[in-house]
Amino acid sequence: MDMGKVFRGGQRQAIELHNGLLENGLSSYFVSLENGELNSKSFANKISCKYKNPINFSLTLKEIVENIKPDIVHFHEAKSLNGIYLLKKDIKTVETRRVLFPISTFSIYSKYKICNVHVAVSETVANYLKRYFKNVYIIESFLNTERLDKIIEANPLKKIFQINLLYVGALTKEKSVSDIIYALKKTKYAEKIGLHIVGGGAESENLKSLADKLELSNVIFYGEKNNPQDFYRTCDIFINPSISEGSSGVLKESLYFDLPTVVRDIPTNRYFQKIFPEVRLFDNNSSKDLTKELDSIIEGGLNRLDTSKKVKQLYSLENYVKNYLSLYEDIL
Repeated sequence: MDMGKVFRGGQRQAIELHNGLLENGLSSYFVSLENGELNSKSFANKISCKYKNPINFSLTLKEIVENIKPDIVHFHEAKSLNGIYLLKKDIKTVETRRVLFPISTFSIYSKYKICNVHVAVSETVANYLKRYFKNVYIIESFLNTERLDKIIEANPLKKIFQINLLYVGALTKEKSVSDIIYALKKTKYAEKIGLHIVGGGAESENLKSLADKLELSNVIFYGEKNNPQDFYRTCDIFINPSISEGSSGVLKESLYFDLPTVVRDIPTNRYFQKIFPEVRLFDNNSSKDLTKELDSIIEGGLNRLDTSKKVKQLYSLENYVKNYLSLYEDIL
């Protein structure tokens, strides 16, 4: 189940797992928020559910579980875990943690410790969970290459520059997209570069104001788009300056398209660099260091990487579903 209101990558992961379980002959039901964006999607065995408060939701979920009689209840985000309180102890429970944001002490002891198994989407998230819980597994998020292989717009860019930088993702404070704008101002190749920002969020207007303040006319905002793959194909360098990542889906996507990629030096990205040495890290607290990495890539000739086959092999949907099937078998 996933009771999040806004449709996001984690919900896509959960739905594809649900579909994969059905394709493997298992009985799977998916509980989603009645007024959430996920509930508008079309998929089999969907159960819509209202969420007023944790107590009300616990009672509703208890009734749903008593009717379906599942062996396992899988919570795919923190809000849905509020339904764990009234479930019978003989039902196995699993929760998937996709983010590195700290869990409150109250939540750790009131609901997370009740859960039988904890799944982390990366080694970094797993190390955090192991501080508090036993039975922590790592199952990395898959990459939907079938979706990424579809061409919707041959050229989605509003303006093509000599060098095209790309950011894809939410425009929120923790994504720290302002660091790219500052780095663009400092690079000696600024006149040749355009920055394409694909995504929306609370910081959108602030970032536009920053670009205006720095007199950068080469920063283009696209808002949320359903075809990020077309931007990966047409741009030259991908940058993700996020200060916190559980398992960066956009990093995997950029590497699938062989894009030279620069990301902040944080634990999750250091983990990725062990697997993909081609990934460049910039100093956690320095947009100047980001500028240095950009200049280095440009001076090196903007050559595409050779990472797509490895990404497809490591993060396939088939492996993702198999890993969860193995986990479910282990805990029953």
